Amino acid sequence: MRDLILLISFILPFLLSCKQGGQEVADFDDEMPKFPDQRFDSLMWLQYHCPDDEEKTAYEWNWAYDVRETLGVDDLDSLAALTREQDDGYQSYASSCVTSDMVTASEVYAGTARFRMLNAYEALAELTAETPLGSLDDCYYRDYVLWEELYKEYDEYYNETGGFRFVNLNSYYAYLADLRTELLRQELACFSAGKNSPKLSDAKADLRWDKQHKAIRRWYDYRLTMAEKLQQTAPSQAQCIRALSRQAVQWYMDFTIDYETSTQVPED
Repeated sequence: MRDLILLISFILPFLLSCKQGGQEVADFDDEMPKFPDQRFDSLMWLQYHCPDDEEKTAYEWNWAYDVRETLGVDDLDSLAALTREQDDGYQSYASSCVTSDMVTASEVYAGTARFRMLNAYEALAELTAETPLGSLDDCYYRDYVLWEELYKEYDEYYNETGGFRFVNLNSYYAYLADLRTELLRQELACFSAGKNSPKLSDAKADLRWDKQHKAIRRWYDYRLTMAEKLQQTAPSQAQCIRALSRQAVQWYMDFTIDYETSTQVPED
């Protein structure tokens, strides 16, 4: 969470300073800069090349598998380190007051955050294949699809236009993805520990729901279905899923409402 907050705080001051007196570019150049590790750079950009006839989330899910296979790296920490190096390579674009550069950097940050998140999702899918969750069809893929709906929902009602719209949307996505990754890593630790998994608080917190943010409730309800599937045979893991799901809702609502307030453009 700390690294993520630093990333958001790094991008937004440049965005706001440029917005007050800088350049607005609606159409920006599609040519991507060359990161020193050109192979990894190219692999990251491939996530944006989903064919028109393919489901976006299915393409991204398979893309993450293909990247790891190409790299020959499965360790989550090593993969995360690669993405952080990738992010560092685009810092000059993030700090530019040229909108096209900032859009490019924000797409990189969103893309590397997605890769980190998918790596954790897929590690959990593999780890739980032989548990009762394995009888739920692709439950962690379904979790991912529902989590992506949070971003799509925000995209639909966010009223900014022009290049800065993409910067804000990508920054929002990067935060949500890294928030989810942090909790997925905790879930991995819980399942890896088995019967010795840490005891997370199962107290029922008062969660915030409203009519605008509907996607988070759909995601949360599905997560409760996952927990129920585990309750009889693995109650500690079921408790872990419930506790981390509530934590995700609380973090999501706190951040999203603050972010909407800071970036939304007033209606005329």
